[in-house]
Amino acid sequence: MDNENELPQKEFGDEYERWVVNQSKTQEEKEISESEVNSEKEKEKKKKKKGKKKDKKKEKKENEKMGTRKKTFTTFRTRTLPRDLEMQKQPEISDESVEEIDSEVDTDDIENNSSVKNEREPKRFPIHWFISLVSLALLITSLVKNHGFETPAYNTAFGSSIQTLLDLGAKDGEEIKDNNQWYRLVATIFLESGIITFILDASMLWWFHRQLHTINWISFILIFLITGISSAVSSLFFVPNIIFVGGSGAVFGFFGVLFVQLKQFPVGNKSSFFWWFVFVVVYAFTELLPGIDSFANLGGFITGFFCGIIFIPEITRGTRVVGVIAVLAFIGAGSAIYALYINANGWCSACKSLGCYLNKNWCEF
Repeated sequence: MDNENELPQKEFGDEYERWVVNQSKTQEEKEISESEVNSEKEKEKKKKKKGKKKDKKKEKKENEKMGTRKKTFTTFRTRTLPRDLEMQKQPEISDESVEEIDSEVDTDDIENNSSVKNEREPKRFPIHWFISLVSLALLITSLVKNHGFETPAYNTAFGSSIQTLLDLGAKDGEEIKDNNQWYRLVATIFLESGIITFILDASMLWWFHRQLHTINWISFILIFLITGISSAVSSLFFVPNIIFVGGSGAVFGFFGVLFVQLKQFPVGNKSSFFWWFVFVVVYAFTELLPGIDSFANLGGFITGFFCGIIFIPEITRGTRVVGVIAVLAFIGAGSAIYALYINANGWCSACKSLGCYLNKNWCEF
């Protein structure tokens, strides 16, 4: 037969019947195969729909999770490192970086803010404790050499006598000018007039070490020495005949450095500005204690401002050069002018009274 779909003539008989049977079988097979194909297509569609729903749910959960993690991470950075340099820029956090952070730090730890704070904040050498220990050792030495405390009427800071501090290296304009004992400009910043001034200075150094996150321990000790020496030079210039001891000038220097940092990175530092102002006011009342010189503190603050320009990050090179020149000029010019032109008894009679509010003994020595 030329065409299988054409009906054969009836005269073929048995062959015609076989053809009819074969046609019915092939028709049934076609219907079965078509139904199976349709069922498989429907199953695949259902699987695809389920897969899409799962993917959407998974994507939605991941987006929500990533959103909370980004928010938590940003909040953590703002809370634990409000003065950090990276926090001020607020860079966009990619999904890959968030996944890396999440792999290292659990979000529960971030919320607790206990172990994460230690991981996030760089560990720095506690140089402030070294400075305080040196001052404490010298304070104990002065008390032993003095055979105990002086009376509160003589030394309101509960410490030793003036002569004992002079023997240990307190600032004295006459000894510096006549005997060239310039080492006193360094030794005097580690001495303390008494227990009260030591506690105040040690506490403030601890606070500054926590606040100044943008500088390392080497910069910290350099700032302490530079501002301390500058405060002694300022005292030497204005009131050379007044005995000056203590790290209060360096403390005011750190006030100047912190002021620069807060102005350079103001985001998230409102509370720091508030406490900076409170401590400045409180520390101003320490001028009433003996051995603390107003001109020394003023000189320390001014030099601290320029030290902030030198050591705080993201300040232009030209501005840093100006800061270096200002610091060198302050120390060098002040020392040179005193050594060459100023009498050891002083040139400003009114300046002398500013450091003698309560205790005249320290001004009449």
